[in-house]
Amino acid sequence: MCSLQPPFNTLTYAIIGDDTAPNYFRINSTTGDVFLSSSVQFDTRSTYQVRLQVNDGGIPSRYDSAILTVTVTRNLFRPVFLQSDLERTVTIYEDQILGENIVCVTATDADRRSPHDQVRYEATSTNSGNTLTYFAINSVDGCVYVRQSLRTNNLFQDRFQVSLRN
Repeated sequence: MCSLQPPFNTLTYAIIGDDTAPNYFRINSTTGDVFLSSSVQFDTRSTYQVRLQVNDGGIPSRYDSAILTVTVTRNLFRPVFLQSDLERTVTIYEDQILGENIVCVTATDADRRSPHDQVRYEATSTNSGNTLTYFAINSVDGCVYVRQSLRTNNLFQDRFQVSLRN
């Protein structure tokens, strides 16, 4: 017979001690929601078996258990520039068309799954304070372009660094 009256219908959830799951996961004892309690970033496993138990409030208490398998997709590899793109020198004219690509750099990432295999480009530092006023990089394709007119009375040379992230 099933009772819908307290305390018999009061459920309490717990993670019971298999493997190292209790080190990484916690459970809300009232709702049964499972959460990450500490980072799995430095653990090399890609799957975790979390044994769950639910008890009712009856006397004697009744229970059931289940196994939750958690699969972690890892970002294993860092993005890498192609060897030919490690150091580039480009000469352009002062009348370079705004928004037109000057040069494109390419990087790859050996991870097989999205979003870890996607590379993003970012201009991060310059020798002078205003290089990024004149130049920008497309974060998706790695193409550098002129964003502001280069027509000045001064000949200038500058450099900026492109960083990768994924």
